[in-house]
Amino acid sequence: MQGIVGQVNNPAIVIDPLQPIPLRKIRQVSQAAVVVQSTQNIEKVSVIVEELKKRIKNLLFFNTICKPTQIKQEEIRTMPLQNDIMIIIGSKKSANTKRLYEIAKSLNPRSYWIQSEDDIKQVWLKEVKSIGITAGASTPPSTITKVIEYLKTLNRDCAFP
Repeated sequence: MQGIVGQVNNPAIVIDPLQPIPLRKIRQVSQAAVVVQSTQNIEKVSVIVEELKKRIKNLLFFNTICKPTQIKQEEIRTMPLQNDIMIIIGSKKSANTKRLYEIAKSLNPRSYWIQSEDDIKQVWLKEVKSIGITAGASTPPSTITKVIEYLKTLNRDCAFP
């Protein structure tokens, strides 16, 4: 967000989806534009935009969430419901991966965020018939392949949709 804020000519208000909307700061705002970090959760963004529309007469919303992120977020809304467990692969520093994990965890408490196959615990695979796997946009394909191959060695009877 720092990069976006640095590009605007007028004062910017950064709204963190985990914090309340800073109503005092927007009280005097009559027109504004909303842009979002490219990896934000569109559902949380939509709630914030709707609240802002109630308070700011002239509000424009530019959905700057990147297409791969949108596709992954759409997929992650069904995968956790269709699988016994979810494995989300990616760096703990990745905002994109964090959002995928948050969505998965909200739908399936047996969702796990790992960085590599070394993070997998065999106890997670007890009585598991299907495993959903996704990864953050910056996760190397080789890491994803290693995780899948490792899971196959631990649970040969499991389906990987």
